[in-house]
Amino acid sequence: MAPLHWTPSATEIRESALNQFRLFVNERHGTDFKEGDYWSLHAWSISNPENINHFWNALWDWSGVIGEKGAQPLFDATVPMYDTGKMARHAHLNWAENMLLSHKHARSKTQLAVVSCIEPSPSLGEKASRQQRLDSGFIRKLTFDELYLEVARAASGLRKLGVGPGDKVAALTPNNAEAVIMVLATSSLGAVWSSSPPEFGVSAILERFTQLRPKVLLSADKYRVGGKEIDILPKLAEVVSKLAPGGLKHVVLVGQLDKDRRPRGQSPNFHAGVKSLAYPDFLDQSAGEIKFWRGPATAPLWVLYSSGTTGKPKAIVHNQMGMTFELKKQGLLHNKLQAGDCQLQITTTGWMMWNQMVNQLSLGMCLVVYDGNPFYPNKTALFDLIDEHKVTSFSLSPRYLQILLQEGFKPRETHSLKSLKTIFSAGSPLKAELYEFIRNDIKDVFINNGSGGTDVCAAFIGANPILPIYAGVIQCPMLGIKLECFDDAGKPVKEGEEGDLVISAPFPNLPLAFLGDDEKGTKLKSTYFTHYPDQTVWYQADYMSVDPKTKGITMLGRSDGVLNPQGVRFGSAELYTIVEEMKDAVDDCIAVGQKTPDGDERVVLFVKPLHGAELSEELVTRIQDAIRTRLSRRHVPAKIIECQDIPYTVNAKRVEVAVKKVVNGAAPSSLNTSGMLNPKSLEFFVKHPALGFSPQETRKGKAKL
Repeated sequence: MAPLHWTPSATEIRESALNQFRLFVNERHGTDFKEGDYWSLHAWSISNPENINHFWNALWDWSGVIGEKGAQPLFDATVPMYDTGKMARHAHLNWAENMLLSHKHARSKTQLAVVSCIEPSPSLGEKASRQQRLDSGFIRKLTFDELYLEVARAASGLRKLGVGPGDKVAALTPNNAEAVIMVLATSSLGAVWSSSPPEFGVSAILERFTQLRPKVLLSADKYRVGGKEIDILPKLAEVVSKLAPGGLKHVVLVGQLDKDRRPRGQSPNFHAGVKSLAYPDFLDQSAGEIKFWRGPATAPLWVLYSSGTTGKPKAIVHNQMGMTFELKKQGLLHNKLQAGDCQLQITTTGWMMWNQMVNQLSLGMCLVVYDGNPFYPNKTALFDLIDEHKVTSFSLSPRYLQILLQEGFKPRETHSLKSLKTIFSAGSPLKAELYEFIRNDIKDVFINNGSGGTDVCAAFIGANPILPIYAGVIQCPMLGIKLECFDDAGKPVKEGEEGDLVISAPFPNLPLAFLGDDEKGTKLKSTYFTHYPDQTVWYQADYMSVDPKTKGITMLGRSDGVLNPQGVRFGSAELYTIVEEMKDAVDDCIAVGQKTPDGDERVVLFVKPLHGAELSEELVTRIQDAIRTRLSRRHVPAKIIECQDIPYTVNAKRVEVAVKKVVNGAAPSSLNTSGMLNPKSLEFFVKHPALGFSPQETRKGKAKL
């Protein structure tokens, strides 16, 4: 059993929002759930269609969701899981309205809602004081009233550009206040949002946005990372030229490094018919109150993208009610968040954690949105922000913590951190030693470790303020989530045994659709709901086990070919698209994740050269450069190894999962190879000498971000 890390006190249990919700449910439904008994409340929330509806209906009322519930039931749990649009037939709401107005700080002229910061200026030099660095990286602050007014101006600006319900607005932007404002403005009109970070290559951006067909594109002119300024405009011009035939009409440009938010220099000559506006000029200064569009509760809100494992990234449409409910439930009941808290999140606009960050506004929280390298100009950068802006919750990746640990940095000795109450971890499992590092070298705070996915833009399992925390183990499934652990035959495994994570009852933040899918949702169904032919359950492709004593959950990695180096998820198909274009030198390839000694994952790319050729150093460099240029440096494999035979199934699909298992130590004889065309090819990957680790890597792993 994992070591006990923290136990809530009786006072903490009694004063928790989860306990207040328990009392609300008891009074409304005549139940008798006891104080501190999470598991009975959870069992009720998933027990049958009637109680599932009661749970979501109670959450709407208790958390103060704004909208019209309509006729009962609010949430129809008898609808098939893949038919999300029919789960709340009568309800109407608007996500942006709930972000801005469904909390006690709505329209506050004193309570901060957004603080926007960037990397400190590299011109300051090493002798600059901490305050000088903070001042050079500070961009702007917005109270909740100021945020509301700027969203109103942006919404009116979008309306004047012809944006209305169902239209698409895209963003090629760093993490900044303007992105937060524009997603709120987009939603207020009933339009659909999607974003991508500017560090992506043109191919990666177009694979996503050509599916979206946006009418308006938000972009910055440049951004700063690692002390260098990167010009976005050449890339933007190429993207615009490809999106214009699909309906792009306007580009809104933000001056990312300038406090007046006005882009510097001459804007590029975009494709004919596409007009460019500076962000300050785009805002309609005469706008009045926001006229929120209240459509069906499950109307589209935003589009996120899958990792592209089996082709170009799937464009996943999420709905307004699902995202509104998810943060009310997760933030208030599970994460110990409340109005007046302040969060700093390490993220880009291409990760679902950015969307989750914006969701925190619905609780009346302040967001410190930061863009830049978290270690520039040194390891104190983000902890400086925590002290400066009185951050209460810090959301990060385990890799970030691992680097701090390996480098011997102890924030407790260099910073006050008086305001900090919670550390959130996402992207990959949080190892037990990192729990102790947080307690001993940062601060003894509530540790929130969870697991979910882009597919639902939420967590399935996560924190709980009234249950003990065991180091390295996630505390529990979330309320309203009927989590089970299945074997290959679709049967529940015993606690303590390993299996696949599935969800066997509907919940509101199931994806609404894939862009480009047929009317029956064939692609969506085949992706998530057909893994077990005899059952309609959500298949997450995560491997897990449940501790029989604590009921805590240990995540054991992916069951599919999604790559996850340093907590950055992407699909092997994104690599294949680039490597397979090198037809003069490459015959085939396969990419898998290999676990590293420090618990992370590195990407290994096996390349089959053309017949008679070798994998030369020149070809390796060519592959690395192409991936770095067209995708990003984070996509570049840690190892590129020559291979003479690539495993395939009989229906011509690469056998990534089998190769991944062998690379990570499984014997080929332990795998089901009945569907493989060339099962003997797996022998090549068994303890291949190029897959070893250096003595230094074995001791502590690579300290690179």
